[in-house]
Amino acid sequence: MSLIEISAKIEQILMMIIESGGEVTPESFDELELFRGKLEQKGESIAFVIKGVIEGRIDRLKALKEQVCAKLKAEENARDRLRTYLKEAMIATDTKKIKGDLYSITLREPSKIIEVIDDKKTPAKYITVETIQKIDSRAILADLKAGIDVPGYKLADGDYSIIIK
Repeated sequence: MSLIEISAKIEQILMMIIESGGEVTPESFDELELFRGKLEQKGESIAFVIKGVIEGRIDRLKALKEQVCAKLKAEENARDRLRTYLKEAMIATDTKKIKGDLYSITLREPSKIIEVIDDKKTPAKYITVETIQKIDSRAILADLKAGIDVPGYKLADGDYSIIIK
């Protein structure tokens, strides 16, 4: 029996109790206890899958991701070191081009860049101003909880969450 079916059955029993004026018969009590027990068993099984299986896989995948990221970084560093090694050798020997069977390598002249000597002396025409507007949701929540009306916002209930220990 699925969790949805168990929940529906419990709801159905509770509705029957309400319709009978709130009278709990021994049969309805036993049936309610039976399905609450099934709900607890099913919940325990689901918690086992979450904690015992899925979270273990998540941890292993995170570790694998870290290993792959470290390997990727090592490969990128190796590539960069070899590029620098080749570039420095070409500069030292004043070699502008290497033509090989597989690849052609060209030492490109450096492009012009700016070197900042004192950024405090930058003329105003070269300064741009960026304005970032950010909604302070924590302050809004605090005001709403304190009973202060904030136009465009209202206090609502968040989602339930599950804690498995």
